[in-house]
Amino acid sequence: MKEKENRPTPTQELQLIGQVLSLIGAVLQLIGYVVELNDKKK
Repeated sequence: MKEKENRPTPTQELQLIGQVLSLIGAVLQLIGYVVELNDKKK
């Protein structure tokens, strides 16, 4: 089955935005963790 419209529905867009935000949050947590480790080494 081929969909004629390739545009995602608003619900899919919200889910995608949520996934991106959670990914960014995970990256920020990782950066914060690395920064903490570097601070402890000093």
